[in-house]
Amino acid sequence: REYEVLQGSEDIIKKFRPNIIFEINKNSAQNCLDYLSRYNYKFFLIKDDEYKLVPMNETQKIELKKEGINCLATSFSIEDKSIIQNYV
Repeated sequence: REYEVLQGSEDIIKKFRPNIIFEINKNSAQNCLDYLSRYNYKFFLIKDDEYKLVPMNETQKIELKKEGINCLATSFSIEDKSIIQNYV
């Protein structure tokens, strides 16, 4: 249901461009990532066990598992290290 929640939040996303943490899996990833990409979001996989954010690339999108993984979507520049520091 992540995709439907994002669609329902469209006005907030357009107006405030918030950082968004959500779970993606093989079934929901493409819709969610395509939707947020329209608003210039960048994506990071959250590796909870390593306290790291890993920039998502096309290969990782394909390798997503059915059980899902947490993802940070941000519209801020990836050069802004404070975004990363806030989530690790």
